[in-house]
Amino acid sequence: MQFGSYKSLDLGFTLIEVLVAMSILAIGTMAVLAATQGYLRQLQGQSDHVLASMVLHNLIESQTIELELNQLGTGTQQGTAPMGNREWAWQSQVQQDSEFWLSVHVAVGHDFENRIVEQTRYIAIVR
Repeated sequence: MQFGSYKSLDLGFTLIEVLVAMSILAIGTMAVLAATQGYLRQLQGQSDHVLASMVLHNLIESQTIELELNQLGTGTQQGTAPMGNREWAWQSQVQQDSEFWLSVHVAVGHDFENRIVEQTRYIAIVR
């Protein structure tokens, strides 16, 4: 055993190595968070589309029944309908396209300007 001599042993990481490793980890974490945020935004859009489609199909079916019972005339209507713990704005236009056909056009969205789904149904006029 020698006294007074110091032998350097590499027993740990240098400060630069630790900083580089932490930087790589931070960049990777930010990329994962950005991807997760995009996925959640897309999931919310799909949820809105499904709920708006359900509102649309309910409105078209109810207006088709009202037309068949001669309780709905031609013209434009608008209102709101509850679905999925929120209110959906809808607008409906019924017009006679020919002697034998009526068209029912319904649009649904968060408000009257921002439509998510639209559909037109043609109904035969039975006389």
